[in-house]
Amino acid sequence: MTGPLRACLRQHLRPTADAGAEARHLVQDACVAWHLPDVSAAAAVVVTELVDNAARHAGTDLIVTIAYRGAYLHLSVEDRSPDLPRLGRGSPGFAADRGRGLLLVDSFACGWGVVTAPDGKTVWASLSAR
Repeated sequence: MTGPLRACLRQHLRPTADAGAEARHLVQDACVAWHLPDVSAAAAVVVTELVDNAARHAGTDLIVTIAYRGAYLHLSVEDRSPDLPRLGRGSPGFAADRGRGLLLVDSFACGWGVVTAPDGKTVWASLSAR
């Protein structure tokens, strides 16, 4: 690993069909700039799913943050909806098209979660950068 020990990018996005692709390009560019080729593909999948979920379900403006902190690449998406994401496992009560994106996030990330705020939430995921 030869990238910086600390770096951070933030991008405001509108909740459009193109938001996931914009976030994916942002994280791929960050991984190139920070010399993190081994985590680039997984990070692109994770940030795309987080942004697509937020755009689809929250429908508010989004803030995407990509931070490199030593051994981890941290991705987060902030929106203005109080509705929390739910991890689908094909269990009763889940629609067939709900929760599958978070299964991808769960499979690629070494950790993920939600931080609530009075005006919305931030969904985050961390990936090993080693």
